[in-house]
Amino acid sequence: MTASPPTTSGAAEAPRTALIVCGDLMTGGPLVQAVRSAGMTPTRALSVAKADAGDAAAIILDLSLPGAAAWLADLPEHAPPTLSFGPHVLADLLKTARAAERGPVLTRSQLADGLPAWLATL
Repeated sequence: MTASPPTTSGAAEAPRTALIVCGDLMTGGPLVQAVRSAGMTPTRALSVAKADAGDAAAIILDLSLPGAAAWLADLPEHAPPTLSFGPHVLADLLKTARAAERGPVLTRSQLADGLPAWLATL
């Protein structure tokens, strides 16, 4: 008796999305490009008040936004993998984000290399 090949439903797999929470348009553009290069679909929120992780597969969070550190700390345990970033001069903010243990925390200067590498692990 031969095994029959697995059947598929024929439905296309929904694209994975990455929520980018960043109000800075100069930074946001390269983030969108990095997400697309990783084969994901970017969605954007310009503030944490408008951010909804919904069915996102990943979150990229600009810690310099008002309330971002608190939003990060309040994410539920089952939240998508999260990468946070901020200016190196806000060391206390970066330290607070690292203490939340929600994923990697990078300085803005580390984003160019760190974001694509992180996205590749998802």
